[in-house]
Amino acid sequence: MASIYLYAVAVKNMRGVLYSRSSASELREKARWLARRFRYRSIGVTKWLLREYSDVAELRRRPFKAIKPPTAEAKRVLEAAGRLGPAVEHAVAASLYVSPLIIAGEEGLGELKPYVVAEVKCSRELSDREWRLHFRIADYAVLDMAEWAIESTIRAIEAVRSGGGLSEVVEERKARVQRDLRRYWRISEEEGRTVVAYIDLLAACRKLPLDLEWATPALSVVAAVIV
Repeated sequence: MASIYLYAVAVKNMRGVLYSRSSASELREKARWLARRFRYRSIGVTKWLLREYSDVAELRRRPFKAIKPPTAEAKRVLEAAGRLGPAVEHAVAASLYVSPLIIAGEEGLGELKPYVVAEVKCSRELSDREWRLHFRIADYAVLDMAEWAIESTIRAIEAVRSGGGLSEVVEERKARVQRDLRRYWRISEEEGRTVVAYIDLLAACRKLPLDLEWATPALSVVAAVIV
């Protein structure tokens, strides 16, 4: 029971889950950049990230906070996701913590491209004020879609169990995400680098232990902010 309580506290205070494929020096700079902007809310870091970047001391200081699966079932789901690669594992972790995925460096988005269903592009540098605003917007986006995404995931899992396909639910989720892009009207452009990507892991559902209750919240739609 205590672990669930601590999980609830972590969800409430978390601004995102961090992932990176950048060099240690680049991640160090990104971590410092994030620390200046998130003084009062935490950013989750996984065991994989702490191990992979063991020499980036910034990841062991506030606002970064080590996260772990809240239950044995959630751990099994994350381990299954990890077999699909660390990027998928981190997207699942963000989904479980009802938080955006924060990707430090554009390299980190590459592994998730098969699951990207929409992108927000911008050709200019965002101001600090714009970054803060759009971090909040991405946070709201994940939270606002969470209940709907879980309900649609339940329908998808039921379809898989009965031998059906995912196409109907996948298209429904894509349509919902396209409508959600209006949140970013202040910065959205036709060209430029990707600053927000919506990731839908539903296509990977057959590779997760669907018999576990925690598989459902693991397959939400995640907004990833690329810094």
